Amino acid sequence: MINKTMIKQGRQADLKAYFEQKGFELRREGCKGHYRVVGHQGLIIKDNMFCQFGTGEKGNSVDCLVKVFGLGFKEAVAELTGLPTAEVATGLDVLAEDRLVNLPPKGCDLRKVYAYLRKTRCIDKKLIVPLVKEKLLYQDERGNCVFVWMEDGEAIGAEIVGTLDRVRFKGVAENSKYARGFVIKKGNPDRAYFFESAIDLLSLMQLKEGCPELDNAFFVSMAGLKASVVGYYLSRYKVKAVLCVDNGPEGEAFDELFAGAEVIKPMRKDWNDDLKERRQFRNE
Repeated sequence: MINKTMIKQGRQADLKAYFEQKGFELRREGCKGHYRVVGHQGLIIKDNMFCQFGTGEKGNSVDCLVKVFGLGFKEAVAELTGLPTAEVATGLDVLAEDRLVNLPPKGCDLRKVYAYLRKTRCIDKKLIVPLVKEKLLYQDERGNCVFVWMEDGEAIGAEIVGTLDRVRFKGVAENSKYARGFVIKKGNPDRAYFFESAIDLLSLMQLKEGCPELDNAFFVSMAGLKASVVGYYLSRYKVKAVLCVDNGPEGEAFDELFAGAEVIKPMRKDWNDDLKERRQFRNE
């Protein structure tokens, strides 16, 4: 079982040694012990710290696996300390059981959210309005989109997406519940579709509007590539997993974790790119 000592050990783990063991290509950056992880949006590591210029993320070793590679917190600690995943039990749940989710304060309107989702991301208004009415989406004081995670009528977390075109921001609300995610439920689900982001989730729903296989399903955003989220839904509900993550080596590696699961891929990098391309084609 993970305890505070294990967490400290994971946070202090040497990232260079970890990535070398996993077969990643590293390139020395300068002469002060910095290394670039090739192919990961400007990911630079030194000792137990990282920064990623492509996203602005930074932190310790556990943060790196969570923020960059999409692992759950317990999975990251297990990876860095060599603890078998099967032994990752309820230790962190006990440590965090009294920590309430810290949702960002609501803003006074929804103008930036509507403008960003409709104009920049080409999401149809008829998908946005129900989310606002059901309190699954709001705009925070900084103008970000907040996609609320709900469980048994209670807010347990949130995926946060920036609305500025030139500065990409993605995050998760502090103390969000482990192995959950933003979810839309339709009918009596016999399938669960898994996405890397809420934007991609909405994009596929719009692209495949009217398809009968979408009538009874969960649509789940993992806010990254988090095997723990897939595992949670498969263990709690009698559903078939449908993996809908991005094209690319990280997405392919994630798909391989779930032998026998159905996999559907966008034509371009992700589902929102497909949606924007369709909109552009119709406007020409």
